[in-house]
Amino acid sequence: MPVLVTGAAGFLGAHIVRALLRTGEDVRALIRPDRPCNHIRKVGVELVEGNILDQEAMIRACAGAHSVIHCASLVSYRSKHKRALQRINVDGPMNMLRAAKAGGARRFIHVSSAGVIGATVEQEVLDETATSYPDPRHIPYLATKHEGESRVLAAAWGGFPALVVNPSLMLGPRLDGLPPSPLIAGIRRGRLPWIPVGGVSVTDVSDVADAIVRALSAGRPGERYLLAGHNVTWEELYQAIVDDADGRLPKKRLTLRQLKTRRLYAQFKDKLHLARPPWTPEVYRSYGTYSWFRSDKAMNELGYLPRPLPRIIRHTVRKEAP
Repeated sequence: MPVLVTGAAGFLGAHIVRALLRTGEDVRALIRPDRPCNHIRKVGVELVEGNILDQEAMIRACAGAHSVIHCASLVSYRSKHKRALQRINVDGPMNMLRAAKAGGARRFIHVSSAGVIGATVEQEVLDETATSYPDPRHIPYLATKHEGESRVLAAAWGGFPALVVNPSLMLGPRLDGLPPSPLIAGIRRGRLPWIPVGGVSVTDVSDVADAIVRALSAGRPGERYLLAGHNVTWEELYQAIVDDADGRLPKKRLTLRQLKTRRLYAQFKDKLHLARPPWTPEVYRSYGTYSWFRSDKAMNELGYLPRPLPRIIRHTVRKEAP
């Protein structure tokens, strides 16, 4: 009986597939028909094409799977994608829950985001007990991820063996041959205009994938597990990238006042449908706060242990082996 992984061709999904294979699990990888998947095909797993919004197709995909790891989602920081975010990040998990129940799955792991736990302006370190919604940052992506995980936890409290994992910002090598993190690429090429104010929690995608696989047996239904890492300011992260992956540190440091001005200007452009990535209002709203977390629960129950930050960065640019 295989483990079904949705979003198997994505950044985290591909690492989860590899981690499952290392433990001897049979893997059924769900791939969108339009998604390149040679990096998954070549590792010798069962490939299934389908869309998580197609209920009948998901019932067929889950048939005979002893567990489901739902990794597929839409990541977008653009207001024009609100409807798609709602469908994929909220309706999608509901479809997968129904399909997993119909297939008799004994474990359902939903991959959410640490961002739904919240963010603070006082450099506070949060854990799974924090409640932050409605989120003052007003980022539709995080709102839909929060709603999606709430549906999963509600199913768990109703007796279904489901749990949630919440990774923070993940770095690490891509297995699909695409370039590494745009953040690291931008710093290495010296193309980032400024250093934002605020902070983030950074971890390695391989360490997250290993913890998710261990959650198949060690995770407790109805619980959520923060898979965070090193709590650093953006300036500290930028400096670490320069130190361990080369590049050039931006000379300009964005202040809170400048951030507010840029955010208001981006909101004005967005109303005129002129805002474009990467500088959308949602991106500016994500700066100026501290998304810092502790992962004691995952460390104690799942054996989660993120590697040191320099190793994460070197791993991302393949200067260091896994």
